[in-house]
Amino acid sequence: MSLKTSDVFATLNDPVALDMAFIVGPILVTGIGYRLVRDRIMDGSIVVVDGDPNSGLAFYDSTEDKLTTQAGNPPADLDQRGLLLHECTHALIDVCNMPRVTRHIDELTAYIAQHVYLVRSQPTWTVAPNNPPWKAFFQSIFDLIKRHDLHNSNFAMITTDELEPLRLQLAALPYVNYGTFRKESLSGSNGLKDFGTFGRMSRLLTSMMN
Repeated sequence: MSLKTSDVFATLNDPVALDMAFIVGPILVTGIGYRLVRDRIMDGSIVVVDGDPNSGLAFYDSTEDKLTTQAGNPPADLDQRGLLLHECTHALIDVCNMPRVTRHIDELTAYIAQHVYLVRSQPTWTVAPNNPPWKAFFQSIFDLIKRHDLHNSNFAMITTDELEPLRLQLAALPYVNYGTFRKESLSGSNGLKDFGTFGRMSRLLTSMMN
């Protein structure tokens, strides 16, 4: 089984997510942005579909304005909601139509938002054992959050220069394709398409049946 649209809404409506407010490079991450993502799902501009029931991975596709959920039994647990928020952060960047955001900064922003959400939801949260490069990467994200007091407060401004060591860690991670993109490669965020009234209704039905 895969997680459902109701799990995405539960994540986007979570007061922890709605209280977030910080800047990563050119990207403003706020509860207002997550409300916009929720509203674009509710009007059919973004469609939510079932993912592979055997895969723990979720995806946001900016070319199709489509969020694919990961395997799981609803209701989603904290780690699963964290991953859904990660993908909703990609959607937030797309909704805000930021075509000059690079792929690596887009991805780092989503990881930062995911981990801010985790540690604010569960203050005792720590990085779990993992493949060594991934554990080191997640620990670096966690350390960045602590350095900016994002586990407790808002309005931090994280510069792209400060992100450079993390970007290099990201590009070197195994089992993912981040390393195939150059530092300057763009994320593909291009705003939401106009699917028309009937197209949006069809997409909303797809989401609601998920």
